[in-house]
Amino acid sequence: MSELWAELMGKAAAKSGIAVNWKTVLQYSTAQACIRIIAEDIAQLPFATYRSLPGGGSEQVASHPTINS
Repeated sequence: MSELWAELMGKAAAKSGIAVNWKTVLQYSTAQACIRIIAEDIAQLPFATYRSLPGGGSEQVASHPTINS
């Protein structure tokens, strides 16, 4: 499990010997373009806030501080 955690945190050694983590990958325009595309697509998704019901399930909330309407 510690090897998986190291890989997720960008601390695992690459087979090439070159360190690859979030700091080094941002030096490449290709990685920046991929990150921008993913972020823009996520930003276009509809956003709704839900409240848990006492008997189970959930309902959409019309008025909440996270909603800008």
